[in-house]
Amino acid sequence: MRPRASFGLQLSVAHPTRLYAALSTLVMLAGCSVIDQALGNRPASQPTPDIIVTYVNLPQPDAPTSAALAPLTPEAVSAGATPTAPATATPTSSACPAPADPTPPTRPDRFADIASALIPYLSAGATPTAVHDLLMAWGVILSTPDSSTTLGGVYQGRFLRADEPGTVIAIFDPSAQTSSLRAGDVAVYVCTERAMQLAYQALADPQFGGAVGYPRVLSTADVTGDGLDEVSFISGECGVSTCFDIAIILSFGDGHLRNIISDLSPHPFPAFTFAQAETGQAQDLWVQVGQYGSLAAGPQRGAREKWSWNGSVFTLTETILDEPVYRLHALHDADTALRSGDFTTAGALYRRVAGDPQLRAWEGPAPLRDEAEILGAFALYRLVELAARKQDAAGLSEAYEALQRATPKGSPSELYGALGNVFYSAYQASGSYAQACNAAIQFAEKNPNVYILLGSQTFGYANYDYLPADMCAR
Repeated sequence: MRPRASFGLQLSVAHPTRLYAALSTLVMLAGCSVIDQALGNRPASQPTPDIIVTYVNLPQPDAPTSAALAPLTPEAVSAGATPTAPATATPTSSACPAPADPTPPTRPDRFADIASALIPYLSAGATPTAVHDLLMAWGVILSTPDSSTTLGGVYQGRFLRADEPGTVIAIFDPSAQTSSLRAGDVAVYVCTERAMQLAYQALADPQFGGAVGYPRVLSTADVTGDGLDEVSFISGECGVSTCFDIAIILSFGDGHLRNIISDLSPHPFPAFTFAQAETGQAQDLWVQVGQYGSLAAGPQRGAREKWSWNGSVFTLTETILDEPVYRLHALHDADTALRSGDFTTAGALYRRVAGDPQLRAWEGPAPLRDEAEILGAFALYRLVELAARKQDAAGLSEAYEALQRATPKGSPSELYGALGNVFYSAYQASGSYAQACNAAIQFAEKNPNVYILLGSQTFGYANYDYLPADMCAR
């Protein structure tokens, strides 16, 4: 669908209302009492800039290989586990420091300096277990108040060479943990010249604007199928009634690190899962989209998104919607089919909107009185429009007569009978679908209830907001 206004937050929702804006302002969610009302807007998506590594001497990634190291989980680190290189990996020389037991550094005063403070420690040969223990001692890997979840961890993956592990940490600022914002950081270290360099820090990433909410490492496995691992992590914030997350996938290439899923915007209460793609060696990212926690969002429906690797970036390749339960969502599906030129599906769905008693009405805080009659009348109007678009004279006459019978003067749906009359008269006079559309749009501009009764002002911000131009699909 389309944006209706702009606001400082980028969000995405199940079709037909995907919401976009910049994640760098996502922290504005915290404590914002008006955010739920703003979510009906969907500013156009903007490309996320590449995240350039500031270290100029990082080695180039090795050529693709099938060997890769699985991520080291926090539980494995706590148990003293260490990663094991694949049997096929036989490096002739190592860019990584030899494992050792160096003296731990002192915790820096500023949380933002922790990532840099670990560089000498890692370069001196500190193991993942030692790093995990140090971060625990510093109080930046911690438990939730109910002790049910560990926040933070240490992970490994082979990001530059298939035979040498890099290190990833996810940490949390103990002084910045609130119900709406669990502030933290993600840092990625790689081996170069027998030392470790900081290749990425989320707090320094302009995409986050200096505030990284609830960072969680999703994977340090190879999800592009090139034999080298990527760093995939989640970040998000909570508003008054809804929490939103975004997934970041960082990949090395050409000497710099970049986010290869920059078009994925924050979703409400999502679940992220990688699964093997149907073809090739890459994995697909599946996103189970959740629902807003406010009744003001209106009726909602479940959706799953599939994001697939195309050799350069992950792109949205499939959206799977739950079958419509509400009459409004059947109307949205019909409109989508009409705009795409699938006239058979559109016609069947419009007839269902007009006549299926199994479709539910929305009974939220301010339900639309006579919803079935009003949405049904608009669906009958769409059948008039559809017949004209198909140049079906007999179908046009039949649809127009059905609309007029369903919308007598004084009825709740009278306005849609008038809209149909304007469209039909203009088409009969000119034989032009475009001129009939213009007449319908002009009528809507003078009679705003025609589109307001259908849109987000009536059905909540999670739903499509109709405008005068929507009174004719072209």
